[in-house]
Amino acid sequence: HFILAIMAFTGAMTHVAQGDMANGWHTMLAIGVGIVLGAQVGAHFSHQVKPLWIVRTLAISLLLVGLRLVFQ
Repeated sequence: HFILAIMAFTGAMTHVAQGDMANGWHTMLAIGVGIVLGAQVGAHFSHQVKPLWIVRTLAISLLLVGLRLVFQ
């Protein structure tokens, strides 16, 4: 998780430096708060959901992201 946090921070700083994020820090802060809250909610519900459904949901999510990348 520590390495992932460093990589995410580096990527975010790169986008800010290149001007890809119109609102810069405000957008990053809003996304960061959403990620922290979402991680807590996800960790809570992960104990109540069968592992097979978690894997299926992630697979469908990755498929949708892949399709979006292909058709953009």
